[in-house]
Amino acid sequence: MYDLKTVYQLQEHFEVAHSTESTDVIQALKGIFDKAKRKILKQDPVDNGDFRQPSFESEAVFVDKTISPDCIWEFQDVGLTSSHTSYFKKVREKKINRNRIETNKILITLEKLICDISSDPEKRKEFEKSIVPWVPDSDVPLCPGCAKSFGLSRRWHHCRLCGYVMCNSCSFFISYDFARKLIVPAISDDQQLLKMQNSVARRPSNISLMSVVHLGSDHHLIRICKECNMLLQHHDKMVQQRNHRPVIVEIYDRLKDCINQVENQVPVYMEMLESLNSGETNYQLQDIQELKIKITKLAEKIDIHSKRIAKLEPTEEASGSHTIQLQSGIRMAASQFLRNMVIGLPSPPTKEELEQYRSQRLDQVLRRIQQEKEAELMLSKKETSKTPSPEAVEEEDDPLVQQMKNIRKYIQQAKMDRKFDEVKMLEANLKELKLEHARQEAEKRKS
Repeated sequence: MYDLKTVYQLQEHFEVAHSTESTDVIQALKGIFDKAKRKILKQDPVDNGDFRQPSFESEAVFVDKTISPDCIWEFQDVGLTSSHTSYFKKVREKKINRNRIETNKILITLEKLICDISSDPEKRKEFEKSIVPWVPDSDVPLCPGCAKSFGLSRRWHHCRLCGYVMCNSCSFFISYDFARKLIVPAISDDQQLLKMQNSVARRPSNISLMSVVHLGSDHHLIRICKECNMLLQHHDKMVQQRNHRPVIVEIYDRLKDCINQVENQVPVYMEMLESLNSGETNYQLQDIQELKIKITKLAEKIDIHSKRIAKLEPTEEASGSHTIQLQSGIRMAASQFLRNMVIGLPSPPTKEELEQYRSQRLDQVLRRIQQEKEAELMLSKKETSKTPSPEAVEEEDDPLVQQMKNIRKYIQQAKMDRKFDEVKMLEANLKELKLEHARQEAEKRKS
């Protein structure tokens, strides 16, 4: 169904697409075409047929600016639609609930069966009958699984979980260890005391078997039917998926933890390196060397974990090109991280270089102090030359006093910055200034 918009387009479509139709079809189409033509040309404004008058106030219309304003055609109505989502959810929920209820019943029955294990097969058989009533053999002439008749060569056997009848070939067997794993999955998985097989083995035999046969000292098998086996296997698979973490996830968590540690420690390393290269005494050389070794070991772990992820074989649940692409992407991201953060990381200075940096810083501090001392002396000389009477200069205007005050401020600031070498040098200069000031005061008193 197309919106042809104009009479000429409708005419052309009719001549091209419907020229080979039968006579009856052509007549029917001509009737529809005539109605449409009158509708478009507004020759039949009132029509109670298949076409309805467009309401421009309540309905959206399509306007083509390339044609005449009189030729306005409304949007075509959407056909009949129906949604089956609610019905699908209803059916699925009903089936899930039924399977869940049946599985819970089977697990409760299984727990009762294995709670009291008797060594006598006859007593165990009577105990199993008391837990789950067995369907009489006479009520089932044919095996529900293979549709073969029962007789001397094909005996009746009963499921220990639902009591239904099947032959030996249609029987399934689970071990008591597997049953314990289904009842207490967390304990069985964590302690790894039980080693179960994924598939349940069948016991082919042409003779009547006991309900529970001995395979060893304490290992037994429980006979179940196909339906019960499917429910138990599905339950075991769901429990494993819920509790089991894939290997790639565990390795990736360790990889991410190493990356986070490197991201936190590299800024600390750079701060320590900058402090040592500037000759400061805030950090020790041994500390930065130990931190560099730690970062290097973390980088090695990142490389090892990323290689392991890249070499992992895809599992059956996660097979395909997307898994391989994900593994290679993790490897590339880890390699890029190492190139950006670790490989270009500068090495810490040696002992000789550290001593050289500290001596250079000491010289810079001494030069700065000397320059400040000279500037203070020049300022004091200028002030004394302008003052007519040197005896009128008060103690707080003495340049030596001002210089001692400045040095005390420098000492306080150096202590806050933990620059102990500068504190030591400034205290020595302060002591010299105090001696000089005391000598000048003594000379003033003598004069």
